[in-house]
Amino acid sequence: MRLLRKEDIEAALPMSEAIPLMGAAFLAISQSSAQAVERQALKLESGFSLLMSATAKSQGVVAKLVSVFPGNSSRGIPSTTGMALLADDQDGRTLALFDATALTAWRTAAAVGFATHLLSRPDAKTGLLIGCGTQARAQLLAMDAARPLREIRVMARDPQRVQEFVDRVRGEVRADLHIVGIDEDDRTDAVSNADVIAAATTSTVPVIPGSIVQPGCHVSGVGSFRPGMSEFDQDLIRRATIYVESRHTASAEAGELIASIEAGATEMASWRQVGDVVHGKTEGRSSHDEITFYKSVGHAVFDLFAASAVYRHAEAQDLGTKWVP
Repeated sequence: MRLLRKEDIEAALPMSEAIPLMGAAFLAISQSSAQAVERQALKLESGFSLLMSATAKSQGVVAKLVSVFPGNSSRGIPSTTGMALLADDQDGRTLALFDATALTAWRTAAAVGFATHLLSRPDAKTGLLIGCGTQARAQLLAMDAARPLREIRVMARDPQRVQEFVDRVRGEVRADLHIVGIDEDDRTDAVSNADVIAAATTSTVPVIPGSIVQPGCHVSGVGSFRPGMSEFDQDLIRRATIYVESRHTASAEAGELIASIEAGATEMASWRQVGDVVHGKTEGRSSHDEITFYKSVGHAVFDLFAASAVYRHAEAQDLGTKWVP
């Protein structure tokens, strides 16, 4: 069995390869060519623990436990922690143990990167990343890889943490990075002039006013994964064409979509599955001014495809640590 850390995962599956791989995962979700157990959520005193599993022929079997504790960021530790196992689907042997915090961040960002490439305007030039926590670096790398953006602005509540984050990642992307100031004018300018927006926060209330998102913008929401959470408001939902991994999982877990259904701002039948766009069954962006919104709640098939690819490449490159239990 291989023990694979964050550095091993990123070396085995560069973002440029992870993004198209998630396109295959989207397709597998829409075509039901992979089995996935419905995600189980355990409500804890200060957070959640999430259990998920999936399998597909020749991909193996993945099982993951991830815990999300939003208050961890104030203590200087990741808000998302966990481990994932990959087993052989032919004989049940455990093949690898992964840092699930890193695996989750990497595959989530790659899925957002794929949706961004698929749905954003080809001439997009300015990005906005909201959040600077556990998911932020991977989201930034995916946004930068998905489109040749000239500039990416970074916005979060804590100015010091944003500065530290930007200083740490500046050399990893092609785009120029700029920090969004904390006053309302700066934030309004950043939102209203962005061609691509991605939010990766643990917010329970909308982080931007959807009314000022410019026509033609592509928006991705990553952070809200439970009914009581919401990163975007009903103004955005009303204005945008909605894309999801799976209508079933989104209708059960996507907080802003659930609230918008209850308010009459959207209906599940109108949501488009990204895999159906890949397959040609559903239309993607149809006009220059259309606002597209990809709402991610996560899916075990993403973990499966990412873990399987990482393991194969780690075997070939002899990455990680070999361990015999």
